[in-house]
Amino acid sequence: MDTTSAKPIESYDELVAALRRRVDELGIVYDAIDSIAGLAPRYAAKLLCQPPMKHVSTPLLFSILDSLGLRMRLEADDRAIEVLRQRSDWFLLTRPGRRWRPRKRKAQRR
Repeated sequence: MDTTSAKPIESYDELVAALRRRVDELGIVYDAIDSIAGLAPRYAAKLLCQPPMKHVSTPLLFSILDSLGLRMRLEADDRAIEVLRQRSDWFLLTRPGRRWRPRKRKAQRR
């Protein structure tokens, strides 16, 4: 998979399409993904068919990525951050300094 010209994945459908392309690049069958990722038989086919019959859960996603020789990388989106900086509530939700909570005191018996 050519990562230099890869466009960012912005939806679930694009993620599944990218996984399908990777399977085609490797020239493997879905049963191989099932056995490597520890899935039930024909489960990868249900996840990667068009339209998908099942959805990929978060833990399952990492198993599938490993079985396809892929890893995930997060990167900052400068355009999205600029849009967020325009919002007043984004600043209100940020917390200056350390987070501090008072300790809960045990109820005193009388």
